[in-house]
Amino acid sequence: MATVVLPVVYGDATRALSAAIAATRPEAVVALGQANGRDRVTIERVALNLVTEGAPDNAGRSLAEQPVLAGGPAAYWGTLPVGPVVAALVAAGVPAAPSSDAGGYVCNHVFYCLMHLIATERPDLRGGFAHLPCLPEQVAATGGPSMGLDTLARAVDVVVRTTIGVRPRTSAVTVR
Repeated sequence: MATVVLPVVYGDATRALSAAIAATRPEAVVALGQANGRDRVTIERVALNLVTEGAPDNAGRSLAEQPVLAGGPAAYWGTLPVGPVVAALVAAGVPAAPSSDAGGYVCNHVFYCLMHLIATERPDLRGGFAHLPCLPEQVAATGGPSMGLDTLARAVDVVVRTTIGVRPRTSAVTVR
């Protein structure tokens, strides 16, 4: 298993992710991000081709109301087995739920670019995104929801192992 830490910078994050995928040729990619205010691990279903968050990234750049990829599809479905992953997390004692989309900030940007890479270059690759709650020390001043490091580490292990262990569907329906 390979791990790469991506910068919270539009473009830089996706270039680093693409380079890591090319270098390691993984069978699955589970991208992770932190979501302030969440009390559980959420497995994202859809990557949207739109940045909706106005806050700047760590390089000071804001892309609010711009597409992630000009001319790209409106959205991509993730290919993680959302239901089995959520069930495995809950069975492991980790609060978890599915989530409709990855929001409108760098997390969604990374998720969309990952799914675009899969759609255009690596259709054999499974990929998706999970949001993790903050650590207790990150929200000590505000008292917001959090999750301990041991639980978060267990959650990531469960997500990866379940993703690899669940076989992708072999049939598909095309709607024209």
